[in-house]
Amino acid sequence: MFAVIRHYHFNPKDSAEIDRRIREDFVPIVKKAKGFVRYYWLDTGKGEGASFSVFFIGLWLHYARKAIV
Repeated sequence: MFAVIRHYHFNPKDSAEIDRRIREDFVPIVKKAKGFVRYYWLDTGKGEGASFSVFFIGLWLHYARKAIV
């Protein structure tokens, strides 16, 4: 498994539009990615948000990490 956590800052007035775009535009795209497991979006309502993406990558990630280290 491979997970990515991201933190965002934005104008609180744009919160509803950002939520809509993530739900309607981004999530359908990321769901098509190889190994996709789950995507979570959290909007604090105060101009901050966080995303948590999970992918099942398989053995190639294990070997790539060994090659880098």
